[in-house]
Amino acid sequence: MKQSLAPLYLVLLLGFAAYCGQKEETPSINIQIGDVVEGRGKHYQYVKGNVLNAKGITIDYLEGNIAGEKTRSLFVNVMRGNIEQGAVTVNVLNGDIIDGENVTVNVLNGRDFSGKAKILKKL
Repeated sequence: MKQSLAPLYLVLLLGFAAYCGQKEETPSINIQIGDVVEGRGKHYQYVKGNVLNAKGITIDYLEGNIAGEKTRSLFVNVMRGNIEQGAVTVNVLNGDIIDGENVTVNVLNGRDFSGKAKILKKL
């Protein structure tokens, strides 16, 4: 009976050793100075530049404009700039909305020139 449990103990011991040997990864700081063009599926903490034709991107703080008819599934927490085109969700926008057909903004400090954006609160 002891002989049949030996491979199980060996597998458990090796698995535990591999788990203990892993290093804990520190979160990377993603800062982009310059335009984000046709980016996909990334998370940025800070972007100073324009976002053009991006898909599936999350940005914590953006200083720049959003444009491009291919822009989809873009989420920005805080933004200072204009939304010219694209499917965008912004938590706080300090700027204007030019084409707001697929735009949702929680707090807007600016103007919606299109009249099509979904705005929850306007300052």
